[in-house]
Amino acid sequence: MWYWATTTLASVGFGDIRPISNSERLVTAMIFLIGVASFSFIMGNFIEMLMEFRNVTAENEDHAGLTKFFGLLSRFNKGHPLHKNMTRKIEEYFDNYWAKDLNYAMKSEQDKRFLSELPKEIRVAIYKDFLFHNFLYKFKFFFTIRKNDLMQNIIVKSIMRKKSLGTYEWTDRHYCSFMIRFLSCLEPRQYQKDEIILRDLEEVEEILFVIKGEYAIGYTVNNIEHFALKLHERTVIGDMSIMFGRRSEFMYKALSYLDIQAIRKQEYFDIVEKYHEYGMRIKAKTFNRYKDLIRRPVLEHKKATYEHIFRLHPNERN
Repeated sequence: MWYWATTTLASVGFGDIRPISNSERLVTAMIFLIGVASFSFIMGNFIEMLMEFRNVTAENEDHAGLTKFFGLLSRFNKGHPLHKNMTRKIEEYFDNYWAKDLNYAMKSEQDKRFLSELPKEIRVAIYKDFLFHNFLYKFKFFFTIRKNDLMQNIIVKSIMRKKSLGTYEWTDRHYCSFMIRFLSCLEPRQYQKDEIILRDLEEVEEILFVIKGEYAIGYTVNNIEHFALKLHERTVIGDMSIMFGRRSEFMYKALSYLDIQAIRKQEYFDIVEKYHEYGMRIKAKTFNRYKDLIRRPVLEHKKATYEHIFRLHPNERN
């Protein structure tokens, strides 16, 4: 009996012992089902253990690479190790990067090739409905691009108001390619409370999409920081400067922990060079949003600050 049960559970069975009556067949069928379920459970746990091992190995490889990086920096620092505070900041940066990189699964050439071989509907679902669902929800205003008849625009400018033809959707092949390309370039960033994000007239290297947190926008007068505006999640930093080729007009400072997704300047330029129409429409929207949301209130605050200083110190007006 035990021999027969073991061979059956192992899904082998030699046929030398077989059920004859209906009751025996019923018991045998139940054992077949239990055997399949047990085998599936064991294999499922085994595969999960392999995946966990792979993830741990990948994390260890990342940290091993970071350790080598610290060693290399030490060599160029005449053998002296980096300051502990600097080391901690670098480790925190990479820990956050590895934990929140939404494109982590598509980094290697093998992963990219595998993704490209999937049906288009599945690729779109991976980006739109899985990896970047929350990001796209928060920044729908940034990626909502209206369709307009270009010939109609030329006539309308002098005759009548521009008519909208709706917005581009993921079902539009060209727009879909633009969105996937843009999302695949996003990288995680973080800023701690009271950390300066940008200073006045600083060169801007990335467009920052604020996922979570609060920050202040201000300026410097006589080496004193003045903050005029508080903004929070679902806002963008640096888009105006990069799109129009300008330095940062104001200073940006984190008021709490900031969780951010960023796109580098050169990668953004490469995208809008290929998808010029979308780039121009986003640029126009960015100008109007920046002018009304940021530039006007901050400049009004700055003007009031100067007037207050001149009242206190009339001689400084010259």
